[in-house]
Amino acid sequence: MTLSFAAPIGFIFDAIDQKDHDLVERLAPSLPLNYRDSEGFTPLMRAAKIGDARSVEFLLPWSDPLAFLEAPGSEAEKAVLSKAAVSQGSAIAMAAAAGHADCVRLLFPSLPRWGGDFVDMHRNTPLGLATVAGHVDCVRFLARKHSNALYTKNEQGHTPLLSAVSSGRSACVAELADQSPLRAVNSWGYTATMLAAHEQDLESLKILAPLSDMSDAPSFPWRTPLLAILHSPLVPVNAECVSVILLHTDDKALKLTAKPDDRTALTLAVEESHSPRVVELIARRWDLSALDSQGRTAWDVVLAHAARFTFRPSFFGCADALSAFYPDEETLPLIDLCPPEIREQRLPRLIALREAAALKQAIARMPSGSAPASRAARAPATPSGRRI
Repeated sequence: MTLSFAAPIGFIFDAIDQKDHDLVERLAPSLPLNYRDSEGFTPLMRAAKIGDARSVEFLLPWSDPLAFLEAPGSEAEKAVLSKAAVSQGSAIAMAAAAGHADCVRLLFPSLPRWGGDFVDMHRNTPLGLATVAGHVDCVRFLARKHSNALYTKNEQGHTPLLSAVSSGRSACVAELADQSPLRAVNSWGYTATMLAAHEQDLESLKILAPLSDMSDAPSFPWRTPLLAILHSPLVPVNAECVSVILLHTDDKALKLTAKPDDRTALTLAVEESHSPRVVELIARRWDLSALDSQGRTAWDVVLAHAARFTFRPSFFGCADALSAFYPDEETLPLIDLCPPEIREQRLPRLIALREAAALKQAIARMPSGSAPASRAARAPATPSGRRI
């Protein structure tokens, strides 16, 4: 049934926009089910979207709360299917996405108790939508009242907790973490903790790491949070995030390697982290005599791979940091593998070490008694005989 806005019933949308609750209450009982405006909104959707809880209360008994803006066969549905638009879904979807907690509370009882709780075309639940938008009040209410949604994944494979991490909503992570399935993985095989590591989200890591199995998600090549952060595209890797991860990573998880090349966390830190501080943090926990699958120590790998990283100065800065944990005679050969133009800048420890060794050898070759005088011995004396 199509009605003109000139007809009295058409004024319901104006009444909602103007929060004329008396008129909304009078017109609501005469509404055809799912009566829509030119944009596809029902009166209930319009009220929920702008957060008018009083109008929602009047309209709810006379409306279909589960109807989507994208009605079957509509232009709105076609736009979403062609990815030209994002689904706005039902009234509760709009209220949750906008953070209108009063409207969410009114509309929540209309959701099916078991299953069928998707409220837009992207398989989102109200909890998922509120989480992505960072509306903590809505998240708190829905997590308590709609706990089955904690396990529900959207079309990206995200549970609400994974969505919270992906969206950088650490306050929502705090609300959801102790109620959610921490072993759930998204479409890329990441748990929430691994995703927080990959995104280098320090606040979320502080919440999730104490609750998590840090050797989780074996289905993914970067199968621990530590390996995930070391393979993060965000560089340099945040040393504080690594410190939080290491605090909750046991020695067994620390030794796990990335697939398919079996690189260890320490090797990845040198090659990928762009952070000497991260290398130091991991090296302090590392068994430096441990051998990889090819019988090499971490330093052996550094020397073997140096030639392929001559274009990346940060590799040599990280290697310089690692050199402090190995015998001097093993580490000095790296100097000759480093491009001359970056040696002074990237290998300060090794350059200083080589200069000190050269000075020591020069002194050792000098005839007895001809060693250079100390600075104090060379200083001129004052009239009192005291040297300055």
